[in-house]
Amino acid sequence: YLFDKTPLFQDLKLPVRLKIKPPIPFDNYNEIIDLTKQNISPETRFPEPQSPSEILNAIRDKAVFGCGGGGFPASVKIETVLNSSAPDKFFIINAVECDPGLIHDKILLGKYPDKIRMGISLISRIIPFKKIILAVKDNLIDFNTDKNIEIFKSFPFYPAGSERALIKQILNRKIQSKEIPAELGILVLNVQTVLAITEAVIENRKAVTKYITVANFKQKQNTVVRASLGDKVSDIINKVYPDGYPVFYGGGIMLARQADEDSVIDKSTSIIAISDFTSFKESPQCSHCGSCMKYCPEHLEVNRIADSIDRNKITSTHKFAPERCVSCGICSYICPAGRNLMRRVQTAAESLQNA
Repeated sequence: YLFDKTPLFQDLKLPVRLKIKPPIPFDNYNEIIDLTKQNISPETRFPEPQSPSEILNAIRDKAVFGCGGGGFPASVKIETVLNSSAPDKFFIINAVECDPGLIHDKILLGKYPDKIRMGISLISRIIPFKKIILAVKDNLIDFNTDKNIEIFKSFPFYPAGSERALIKQILNRKIQSKEIPAELGILVLNVQTVLAITEAVIENRKAVTKYITVANFKQKQNTVVRASLGDKVSDIINKVYPDGYPVFYGGGIMLARQADEDSVIDKSTSIIAISDFTSFKESPQCSHCGSCMKYCPEHLEVNRIADSIDRNKITSTHKFAPERCVSCGICSYICPAGRNLMRRVQTAAESLQNA
């Protein structure tokens, strides 16, 4: 990312304690704009239960991927948990929507509750879980669950919906940066991934579409769109909010980058938004206030990493473990000197990866 591909901070309204306040108030409605050619009905007749191997094969064959942004094959993640030696296994369905600009998970819970419950049931036939938890934001509409599914209302702070932060909240277990939750018997799937599993197993649908949030922050408007992978970002925004500029897209408003004519929807895309450009003051005067370290969810020594990058001493940053950065952007947002600290930490992490 370059400086013209930075988070849309000016549309993010976060108080001092970093509790989530979305840039556009959530309007509880169930309308979804479907720009795909697939016809999806909210009412589905489910056939007789399949065997665990049949379910897993369908998830694999239909190429279901993680819809939270990672795009990792869901079958691999499920198999990893299945083969884990952990005595107790847990299933967390993530509907928290870590990024404060997103709304589509909430809409999907209201639109397709039966399919989501079916997806949870299908996965539970593959793995015997000790506990199944549906994690939501504390202001979510009611979602009736089976008695074996617990509802966890996440604390409204950013980035509460990130995988490791969610595990810490729910299971009170800190996952180290080099540990993989699935190998420890913890399955975390985005709620849209669970919905895609139902569509793959029950409806024989290949995972080639994705629900995303489309917003016009200038006009305080947002909606949910179902788009096909490979669709042009410009085509989607022109159909929903014509003639808007500039346009950004990405995993959320904290990681959005400017779109061009060649930009397309991929597995990591969660938002398309019309907004203003972000600018950083880039003051050379760091006050050493420590806010970047205080609010970093990974407790990185952000100021030390950034200072080393500014002095062109990239290799000296490796001892501060920049690879633990989750790219939440908090450090850049709260820096009183207006420095793009996240970009510096990412530079250090990329250097370590290429070392």
